[in-house]
Amino acid sequence: MKKFLQYFVIEFIIIFAVGSTGYWILGAPFDVNQILFVSLVSGAIIAYAMLALQKHN
Repeated sequence: MKKFLQYFVIEFIIIFAVGSTGYWILGAPFDVNQILFVSLVSGAIIAYAMLALQKHN
């Protein structure tokens, strides 16, 4: 569980930062709810995938 949380936090921060930068570069109106939801879901999926791949190796 500790490894999952570590991966999740790292992925959440990366996705949130990249998404926020994308909004800024494109000049689109910033939607906090959308970027938080996308960061949470994709961070959890990537963290789970990283743990699953480590178990197979």
